[in-house]
Amino acid sequence: MLVVGAMEESQENFEPEPKAELALKLKKAMTERKEKLKDENLLSRVAHEINEIEWPRLGRYWVPPLFSPTLFFGSSVILLTVNGVLAKLSNRVHY
Repeated sequence: MLVVGAMEESQENFEPEPKAELALKLKKAMTERKEKLKDENLLSRVAHEINEIEWPRLGRYWVPPLFSPTLFFGSSVILLTVNGVLAKLSNRVHY
């Protein structure tokens, strides 16, 4: 009985969801935009859409892929240098 009463109460106070309102606003904005761009040709619309894109900075995509190879080659140089120095010391001590 408690659940039925709560359901009836919630149905009485029903308000449209914010998502529905947002969907209506988006639909209206898209319709207005379509009407605005209706008279323009395809290339000018494409150029307009490209200008609307928020392009990411190049560093965001170039730095992470370059990080691993740089770390690999850098540590290889350091380890080979240490190995060479230790090999020279070993040759002096044993011969």
